[in-house]
Amino acid sequence: MLEDLQMLSLGGMTKSFTFLPGDDTLPAIVCIHGYCQSGKETWAALVKRLRQHVTNTIIIVERLPTRHYPYGRTPVQDQIDEMTEIAEALVQQSYVMPMQQIVWVSHSLGAMLARHLTRTYPRKTYGLVQIAPAPTCGWWIL
Repeated sequence: MLEDLQMLSLGGMTKSFTFLPGDDTLPAIVCIHGYCQSGKETWAALVKRLRQHVTNTIIIVERLPTRHYPYGRTPVQDQIDEMTEIAEALVQQSYVMPMQQIVWVSHSLGAMLARHLTRTYPRKTYGLVQIAPAPTCGWWIL
């Protein structure tokens, strides 16, 4: 069962992460969802299967504070403007959690963030898994 075990501040907003503790000597698995999704909806089935085979700590990012969408959606108050700011806010929170290295597992918009984090923090990154990643064109480029 996935439960919100920890509430953290992300970019000045309180955001929930589902934190499933595991072996601290192994790289943590951080799952980042895509646009218009939530962590549990996106990752529940995968995490259930992973738990049958690995003992790593698993962290599911529940909601990314994104503002800019390509389809003219109205910005929501207190959301972060730039993709790089979202990525930086995310990694700052990841350093707070008990992990040495991270395997970034990502989808769509989350894959763009994970690619940026992998390039920016290569020593913190143990691996990168992208599932149906978003393209990098126009404003999507980090």
